This record gives sequence, C-alpha cells and structure tokens, in this order.
Amino acid sequence: MLIFILNNNKKTVISYSGDKNSEQQHYLGYRFSKGKRKEGIHLLLDDGNIQTMMYDPLNYENEDKVSTYIRANFQGQSLNISDKLKGKIKYINTSELINKDFTFNNPSQFFMIDNKDIVCSYSKYGDFIDEVKSEDISFGELIDKDILQVITGLVYSKTDEVPYTTSKAILTATNISLEKHALVYPKQRYLKDSVSISEDLKPKKGDIIISIASGSMKHLGKVAYVEENIDKYIGGFLSIIRSNDIEYSKIILYNLLSKRFRTFISRLKDQNINNLSTGQLRKFKIKIPKDIDEFNNLCIEKETNNNVI
Repeated sequence: MLIFILNNNKKTVISYSGDKNSEQQHYLGYRFSKGKRKEGIHLLLDDGNIQTMMYDPLNYENEDKVSTYIRANFQGQSLNISDKLKGKIKYINTSELINKDFTFNNPSQFFMIDNKDIVCSYSKYGDFIDEVKSEDISFGELIDKDILQVITGLVYSKTDEVPYTTSKAILTATNISLEKHALVYPKQRYLKDSVSISEDLKPKKGDIIISIASGSMKHLGKVAYVEENIDKYIGGFLSIIRSNDIEYSKIILYNLLSKRFRTFISRLKDQNINNLSTGQLRKFKIKIPKDIDEFNNLCIEKETNNNVI
C-alpha cells in the first residue's frame, strides 16, 4: 500500500493478453495442452526463438514488446505505443488501480471500455431513455423502496438433471437472445419432477431476466423482457428483476440496454468467469422519467412500429 501512496501521481503500464485463447497464446508465447500424453506447457518457437509479445531476449529496446514499455516507465520515459501493441498496452494513473476501500481494480477492465462490441447500446432504437427528462436513482434505492426485487436463479445438483422432458424445465443464459432481448428455446434443461423449486423462480409478465455470470463480456448483463407468464424456472447464472409496479418494467429494460449500462458492465471484467452480483447491480444509476406514462407510450410507439423489442 505504501508503494501505491508514494507513486500515486505516477503512471503505471498495464497490458492485456486478450479474451480468446489464440490471442492469449500469441501474447504469452506458449499454449497449454490437456491432451492425453501431451499435457503441459508448449512454447511457441520459430527457429528456436520464442514468439511472444511480452519480451525480446535479444533486444531490450524492441518497441513491439511489452517489457520495453515497462522498463521505460520505470526510467520516467513514456514511449509511443507501436501499432502491434495498440489495444494491448495502456498508461494509466497509478491511483486508478486502487479503489476507495483499498481493493484493487482488475487491469483488464481498462481495456474493455474500448471494445465497441461490449460498450455500445443494445437497444434497437438507441438510448432514447437518455433523451427524456428524468432523475437518477440507484438500483439499490429502488430495491430498498420495494419498487424492484432481484430473484437469483436456482443452483442445483447435477444429479438432479435428467435427459428427458419433465415439468421442471430450467432456463439458462442460452435462452436469452442477445439480439431480440427476448426468451428463445434452442434447448432446455430438465430436472427430476421430485425436485422442489420456488414458484418465484418462474418468470412473470413484465419481468426482466438478466445474465449474471458469463465467460463472455458481451453476454454478461444481457437481458430478456418477459411478455407473458412462463411455466419454467430460471437457472443459477440468471436473475429475475421484478418490478412490483409493472409501469417500471420498460424503464428498467431500456436502462439495462443502454450504453451506460454496458460501460458499467465493462468494468466487471474478471480473469475467467465474469460476474454481476446484486451488490454490484445496486450501484448502477437508473434514469426514471419524470413522466412515466409518457415514456411507456413512447415505448409502445417504437415497439409497435418495429414489431420487435
């Protein structure tokens, strides 16, 4: 901690290996194999030289290698980032790496903000909710005022799952269409009929189902609007956002489709599985239109003209 305090006004070099395995292998210079009799780390060599973006053992001044920028930063120099490393390296203020509660930010999140596939509006109509007169209220305040409730999906034992149709159909993140913001049914999972499940886990008209865990940042926080009561249950990587007053349903929906929310999500990047907890969701600011009836009529107009959410 003392090191961070002493370097508070200085820059830190952070680097990102990428999301995909192929990107990470190229960055690191090795691949990890789990194949039978091939287990272990295998270096990516070309003519005996390791092919990595991290360092060049033969040239410490190679500006296509991350180590060059780290070394220069320690020497008080700031180099222009080479084309090969753009998107892989950033200079940030050291103070940005640490939060007020003295927890550390994952450096990966600083690269997500530039990803236009992640940080963009998911609404087909753009963020029209940002254009109406509104007030900002945190998600947590809406929960505390009993306007909303968040219901976490069912975590079940694998032994309760069966390969045939039962009355206990389970919805997973694959049942949320990223493009349509609606439920789709390419496949479903089923539990034994004898498994006891709370009826609260059945989506009701006006509910929003949200993905709260995903290996893909693009799919973390994706939502589906429920048009009618569903006789199925949500699984463990999903939550239901239920408005106790259905007039708030579309307000919440279009807030969660906004670029603001995707920017919020981009900061949740983790090493493997990315998670969106209720505690994190509570921090997000929801725009509540001053005239709720007018906003809901605007939603009807836009959705009717396009015949799709």
